[in-house]
Amino acid sequence: MTYTIPSGKYDTDGKKLNLKPGDIINLNPIVKYGSLQFSNLLGTPENPIVIDLGKYEFNVTGKSYGIRTVNCKYFKIVADGAHIFGSNTGLSLDYLSSDFEVEGLEIYNTGFAGIMAKTDPSCNDPKTWRDNFTMRNISIHDNYVHDTGGEGLYVGNTSYCGGLHLECGTKFPHAIEGAKIFNNRVENTGWDGMQLGSCVKDGEVFNNRITNYGTKNKDNQKSGIQVSEQGSIYGNKINKGSGNGIIALAGNKIERNIIRNAGTNGIFTDVRCMTGTFVIKHNAILDSVDNAIDARTLSDIQNNLCTEQIAGKPEWAKNNFVDKELKSILELMT
Repeated sequence: MTYTIPSGKYDTDGKKLNLKPGDIINLNPIVKYGSLQFSNLLGTPENPIVIDLGKYEFNVTGKSYGIRTVNCKYFKIVADGAHIFGSNTGLSLDYLSSDFEVEGLEIYNTGFAGIMAKTDPSCNDPKTWRDNFTMRNISIHDNYVHDTGGEGLYVGNTSYCGGLHLECGTKFPHAIEGAKIFNNRVENTGWDGMQLGSCVKDGEVFNNRITNYGTKNKDNQKSGIQVSEQGSIYGNKINKGSGNGIIALAGNKIERNIIRNAGTNGIFTDVRCMTGTFVIKHNAILDSVDNAIDARTLSDIQNNLCTEQIAGKPEWAKNNFVDKELKSILELMT
């Protein structure tokens, strides 16, 4: 079945509409929609419910978000270049939403995030606490996010280890198991280009292109890519920002990235609550303000091409090539 959202409709409730796995939700191109919410969509892994935004242009200036999902599972948001602009957050994959795919959107001129995917814990709703909800199997790819006041992509809570200190005590945010963030283009972000937090299993951030991140130069919010817990980071191209090109905090694999013009370090690694050895191999790092790589804990660092030094214990960085003269070669590569 195909369901077309009528004029004046704000919340598309899958339960009330009796939408089934494999159904398609689309838009009427001649209707002027405002912000849209999708709630209680329940597909299956084999037959997700599809939200097809086509080429629609959402001018949602001054609104909290352009599109929001609430309590949705096994769904896809697909677009053929649909635009969302002017809201505080462009796309909010919110309240207990899980098992989703997002592709083909252009999101810009947001007050804060382009795409946000997380459910923060709250005192009055135990469903939002870590023991009661896990976000799983999410895929965000082939989107163009630019000119944001905060993060380009904000996936998962960054307080996984310490929790959030609320009036009812400390509550821990949900984990993420299975996250793929790839083939996105992110430009001109006030804070981080993209971050993946609270992912404890099967996280991947790859083949993204990030340019001009951290334009507000805000402390701890100005990296090209930040992965706070588990996640492999590979094949990304990161150019020009006020902070680290990549910051990783949990024994991650960081391979085959090209990083240019980082405002501090090309790659920075340390640990929070998850331990492990960082594997940093086959990266090309050009013209970082501080170090090409700053490793604060046990690391396997090999076969990187850098124009700046590698900081940390000397034995962690024996088999790399560091030379200012690499600049002309790396420029050809990037």
